[in-house]
Amino acid sequence: MTILEALSVVSNRPLVLAGLVAVDYVTLATLSEGRS
Repeated sequence: MTILEALSVVSNRPLVLAGLVAVDYVTLATLSEGRS
């Protein structure tokens, strides 16, 4: 199951938004560590 499928099954907007924010945060943190 992909992340998008999981989000569709959950269909809970606050949780979906929180998940997207978490993914963005992790991505930015990873990129920052790679640059430093």
